[in-house]
Amino acid sequence: MQQIIKFSDVNEVIERANNTTYGLASAVFTKDIDKATTISHSLRAGTVWLVKSLVCNISLVFCSV
Repeated sequence: MQQIIKFSDVNEVIERANNTTYGLASAVFTKDIDKATTISHSLRAGTVWLVKSLVCNISLVFCSV
């Protein structure tokens, strides 16, 4: 499941992301690598993916660049 929610403050995003009992994996989608690194270190998750852009072919099961 992927959840995409608009936000106004990065701290709000981190609080929402960490307010779960699961925390198995997460992904940070941004063009700003410094922001992605900062956010990823704040997330309580088993795995954090940093994704600069999404390129997807409908014939593929999983895709990202």
